[in-house]
Amino acid sequence: MEIKKLHKLVDHWYIKIYVPDDKDPTSFNREIRNWLARNIGSGTWETECGVDYVGVYFDIEAETDVMAFKLAWT
Repeated sequence: MEIKKLHKLVDHWYIKIYVPDDKDPTSFNREIRNWLARNIGSGTWETECGVDYVGVYFDIEAETDVMAFKLAWT
């Protein structure tokens, strides 16, 4: 699995991950949300589910969470 985009924007981080061929976007989004809830907690992230990707937004102060997520999902 490969993170396709990691952007540090003005007020948040954004990571875009393309859905693997063997998964559907909704279940992949759920898998990512479950991982985030277990490993990071709540309040610093949100996800969006696209046709072929899942986007994850992190608060700008959550750089440690971004790096933990990146290590786990690449």
